[in-house]
This record gives sequence, structure tokens and C-alpha cells, in this order.
Amino acid sequence: MKEVYISLNFHAHEPLWDMPERLYKATSDAELAEMLTPPNYLSARMESGDDLYSFAIRVSRELDIPFGLEISNELIYQLQAYEATLETIKKGFEEKFLHPLLGHAHHTHIQFLTEEELIQEIEWNREALHTVFGVELTSPVGYFPTECSLEARAIPALKASGVDYVIFPHIENQEHLIRVVEGGSISDVLFKPFSLYSPDKSDRIIAVPRSYTVSQQIWRPLTKYLPAKANWQGYCLGLFPVLDEEFITGKTVRYPITFAEAVEEYLSFVKDALSRCPDNGLLLFVQDLELMGVGREMFEVLRATFKKLKENREKEPNVIFTTLRDYVEMFSETESSLPEVEFDKICWAPEIHGELRVDGLYLPLGVKRYRDISGSEIYTNDPFIFWTPGRHLIDLFAHLIHTWLRLVKPFQFTWATLSDSGYDLSELDTRIKIKILHLLQKRACNWGWRPEEDRQKWSFLYGYLISKELLRVDAMEIKSYEERELKSLVMYPLIFLDMRLRYLKRGLHELGTEHEVHDAWKNFHIAEKLSAKVKEDIEDLVHANRRLIEGEKGPEKDMIQKIEVFCKDFCLATDSIQKVWAASHNPEFLVTEMYKSLHDIYPPKYPELKEEYEREDKE
Repeated sequence: MKEVYISLNFHAHEPLWDMPERLYKATSDAELAEMLTPPNYLSARMESGDDLYSFAIRVSRELDIPFGLEISNELIYQLQAYEATLETIKKGFEEKFLHPLLGHAHHTHIQFLTEEELIQEIEWNREALHTVFGVELTSPVGYFPTECSLEARAIPALKASGVDYVIFPHIENQEHLIRVVEGGSISDVLFKPFSLYSPDKSDRIIAVPRSYTVSQQIWRPLTKYLPAKANWQGYCLGLFPVLDEEFITGKTVRYPITFAEAVEEYLSFVKDALSRCPDNGLLLFVQDLELMGVGREMFEVLRATFKKLKENREKEPNVIFTTLRDYVEMFSETESSLPEVEFDKICWAPEIHGELRVDGLYLPLGVKRYRDISGSEIYTNDPFIFWTPGRHLIDLFAHLIHTWLRLVKPFQFTWATLSDSGYDLSELDTRIKIKILHLLQKRACNWGWRPEEDRQKWSFLYGYLISKELLRVDAMEIKSYEERELKSLVMYPLIFLDMRLRYLKRGLHELGTEHEVHDAWKNFHIAEKLSAKVKEDIEDLVHANRRLIEGEKGPEKDMIQKIEVFCKDFCLATDSIQKVWAASHNPEFLVTEMYKSLHDIYPPKYPELKEEYEREDKE
């Protein structure tokens, strides 16, 4: 009888929700101190009695199926306020209902990290697992990269971090992003481990591929079962195509469906995957534990589905629930003969929904065309396109920090230093503070999937604070920055400010006259002026940089001050946009209008702008 293994694994993260308010106040800037701060979604959920983490472990116990867990340090730090939950997680690890996976301490995206930073992020995560939960990692040690995003260049850093195997993104519908160069073909690596080598072939690591079917198809019934919750994520069934099948057929799916129907639909996908999986293959389930606000419902569907599956074990194939670690150990004696795969970059985005980002509509995976326009090459050209917008800002500050000021010393303190201080950066050495702020700028959730105004604002807040600190440091060597890179900063006001103003203007006109929603329009006009000011700031920055290019002495601090002003104005502009929502008195209506407007924008604008800047550079 064919044997198929199933492993269930989850990623858990919540950013430090209370940190921005403290940082705004610490700036001593009256305008920044008055900016809107985000609600603490974690504490709101926990205080309402929705302890998702304990619930997940309860489901694991009920099913007698161990779960793999990768959990960020930011979430671990915040959960220390909830002793019972912390103890439940600790007990889950002790009793082997939870199995640890290493990840990034601060949910940083791999494309932004230097080798040193990647090693440090993993080491801090290892430290937190040990000090808070008592976890002792033994070989083989597994690793889940933020947003399931991997780069071949990172393999030496992973090896140096003691990682033995990685969770690899699904290969289904992404076959063009990998090459099986030895020991098999694509069909041999869809459900079984394979080897990855560093570009120079000096380091080797095992990869285990995520199953697209069992991991992502759970979203399909959940979207139809919970349409009201899905609406808030831009998955507005009935308004426009949302699921991949709707883009392909042009027909709206039937919704809402019942819980029982949701379970049956997901079970059918699991059975389909079981039928396609070869003997001794693995169906690797990997998902966000919170799943964008429907985590509890996800676990309820998983519980009902796998309970049914376990009740029918007499049928072929023989299903074995396992940990990823135990599955990898099965190949310990034959790992040298595993197929070898080459790749450059790959991640788990996009998936089965059309994604409505601030610059427009991104097609679901597997949908090649929409409105007679091709769109799938966006992901081929840049698999990390959801996070790439962060590069323009992050690279600028990397230049300032590492080239101008030679801040290249490794981090020389433990995560406990941050945790024990309550993430209070004010007492840290200036150079360490700068590097931590730059690291926080690299959070994946600042830039994708659908970064709302708050998290978009944070990266510029960190930039403002870095600039303030840089002005206190004696520069050792000053160099100009590439002018084309500075000019590319204009994509931020064009995309993140002007496009938001565009859909808000449409929504406000629908909502009422300027008199009827006076305060909303007042903030709208403030945001318009600030967006224009941000563009002027970028021009000022370009001119200051030219003085450096021409060899002038002394404009260094002027350059940094102009970057500081640019970051502050961007924060204030974004904050004014947030205040439009607050003053509208009908944010639900504006949300719907926003998503309708964004769905009309196809192809999305950022890839077009990025390509335009790159083309101009080549010319």
C-alpha cells in the first residue's frame, strides 16, 4: 500500500504594535508626536478571549497530530504579557505537540538582509526559543524563511546558522523558477526533498517543498465561508473576480457556503493531493497561523478535515502524520543522492486570490492574462515583487550606514538586551540603535502583501530616526549616491501617496459634498500638499547629492538633513491620508470603493514604473 506523509506547520508573527507610539513621542517633534498610532491587534484579540495560540495547540492535541511552529521574536516578546498562553506554548514544545522551526527574529525579508544580518536574525530567534520556551534544537534543524522567500545567495548564511533543511516554496505553477540539474526531473521534487547548493557549490542544504494544494487551497473554502471577513482583505466576492477560477471562467463562485461545505471542499483538495503524491512523498502544509484574521476558522476546518481523514485510514493510501524533522531524518542515509535543484529567487506569492495592492491588481498564480493583457511575467521578472518597493528606501540607508559611516561591525549583543529593555532603543549605543532601526525597516510586513498606511509609515519613521542619529556620528568617509537611485524615490509619493489619494477622492465624492464630509476633505487637501512637498524633498536631495558628486566639501550633513525632512514629510502625508479615513464617518464604504478602484488598475503601476526607471538607466 502506498504511504503518504502529511506535516502541518505554521508561521506566527505580530509586529511590535506599541513601538511606533513610543518612537513618535521620543522624536521630540510636535507634528510626529501627534500622528495616529495603530491599534494593538494582538492585545485586542487576547483580551477578547481569542487566544489563537492555545487554541491551535488544543487542536493539535485533539487530533494527536504534532504541529511545526516558527514564531518571531516580536510575537514572543509580546506574548510574555500573557503568562498562561506562554506556558501553554512551552508545554506544547515539551510534550512534542509543537516542533520548533527557526525563522527571522523580526520578520525581515531575505532580499533586504546582508549575510551578517541573516545569521543574526536566526541566532536571535534560536535564543528566544531557548530562553523563553526552553527549546533545545537538535539536528536536523529546520528553517522557515519569512514569506517563504528564499535566495540561493543565502545558503552559506543558513549553513553558518546551523540550519540543516529549509521549507521551500511550492513548485507547482512555479516550475520555471527552478532547474533540476542532477538526479531527477520536476516530478521528482514536487513531493520529496532535494538538495540546494550555494552558487559556488561550497555549501549544501536540504529543501522540502511546500504543497500548494494542501497549503493554499484552504483559502478557497474559507473565502466563500467567510465573505464578510474576506471583504476586509480585498477579497470582495460578487464585486469583481477574486479567486483564480473567477479570473479564468469569468463566472462568480457560489457563496456563502456552510462550514460543512467548506470542510468537504478542503477535504476534496487533500484527497486529490494524496492521489497525486508518490509513495513516501510528503504533503507539506505551511500557512500563517493568524491567516489574516481567520486563523481560528482555519484550525476549525483543519480539525474537521483531518478528523474525517483519520477515521477512514483503511482506505489507500496509508496516511502518516509526522513532523518535518522526522520526515527529513528518513533521508539521512540517502541524502547525498537527492536530486539537485538550482534556483535564484522564489517565494510563496502570489497564491489563489487576486491581490489588490496600493498600485493595483496583481493576478493569482496560474492566471496568465486578464482583460487581454498578460500579467504573469511580473512574477517571473521579480519573484519578490510584493516586497521589492522597499529596496529604494532600504538601499539608501544601507549606503548611508555602511558606506558613509562604515558601520560594518557585527551586532555584539544578545536578543535579551532588546527584550529586557522592552525594545527601548534610547539607551543603546548610537551605532547599535541605527542598525536596529535599519533592521526594522526591513520587515516584510512593512511592504507586502497589502501594506496599509500604518506599516508603510513605519519604515519612513525608522528612516527619520536613523537620519537624526547619523547627524550625531562623525563621518569617516563620504561618498555620493547613485543619482538614478535617488530619483527612483519619487515612486514612493507616486505610488503610496498619489494613488491612495486617487481612490479616496473617488470615494469621498461618492460619500458626499465637501460640506458634508468637511474634515475628511480638509485632511485630503493637506495630504495632497504634503505629497507635492515630498516630491520637492526628493529634488532637493538630488541637488545636495550632486554637490557631493562634484567634489564639494561639507554638504554631508545637509544631505542627511534633507533625507530626514523627506522621511518626516512622507510620514505626515501618510498620516493625513489615515485621518481622511477617520474623518469620513463611513470607512466601510470607503474600503469598498478603495478595492473597486484598485481592481480597475491593471496592470499594476509599480512594476511598470520600476521597468521604466531601469530602462532609462540602460539608455
